[in-house]
Amino acid sequence: MNKKVAFFDIDGTLADNTMLHEPKVVDRIPESAKLALTQLRENGINPVLATGRSVGMVKDLMEELKMNSVVSSNGAVVVFKGEVIWESYLSEAEVDRIAQLLLKKKKTFILETKDVIFQLNKGNVAVGDGSFEIVTWEGSGYPEKVIQIVVIETDEFPEGIDTGEIHAVRVGMHEYDIKKRNVTKAIGIRHLLNAENLTAEEAIAFGDEENDMEMFQEVSFSIALGNGNEKLKAIADYVTTSVKEDGVYNACKKYGWLGE
Repeated sequence: MNKKVAFFDIDGTLADNTMLHEPKVVDRIPESAKLALTQLRENGINPVLATGRSVGMVKDLMEELKMNSVVSSNGAVVVFKGEVIWESYLSEAEVDRIAQLLLKKKKTFILETKDVIFQLNKGNVAVGDGSFEIVTWEGSGYPEKVIQIVVIETDEFPEGIDTGEIHAVRVGMHEYDIKKRNVTKAIGIRHLLNAENLTAEEAIAFGDEENDMEMFQEVSFSIALGNGNEKLKAIADYVTTSVKEDGVYNACKKYGWLGE
């Protein structure tokens, strides 16, 4: 069956995570990957972001890449053609339990809503690379509709959080997203495919980290970047070269998705 949609993780997949000197995500995306996105679209395959980042964090990037749909915040918020069609939030009780535990253990974290990032007043934890808003949170009271809590953790991840309906998933070398266990990129993709009237057989996905595992199981063909997590590469249908080595473009060309 012909492919109609391609889902792309951002950090470590489209964008080179080692280029932290470039403040804007779009400037960390190789020209070859940008060309692949353009040629996919010209060949009838719609590129869509599927990311752990929030809608507010990718708004500028979507404009620059000419996209109007996104599976954001690990599937918690799905935007289809500019409209939110699915959203899931942590309850205030869940936010309170997690935040108080992290505060007690003196962990660095941020609270993420659809459009705004809330961080404790103790240095720049969240670094803006677009138009999204970063607000100081004083540690009492909580913003409405928290989607997930992002923990910057260089040591062992604290116990007592990943229990019951709450799950902590690694999204980077030292970063975890704490979210509802039943919220994944796969759930978000399912909602978007339904909106597009497409099937999983018509979908492909590119990723590099553990939070892409469910996404890989939801589509008909999955591609892991060469710089990716070993667990993810083990379940991928194909492992391409790294971001630096034009991994996205190389895979698309290999399977004839660029119309060449």
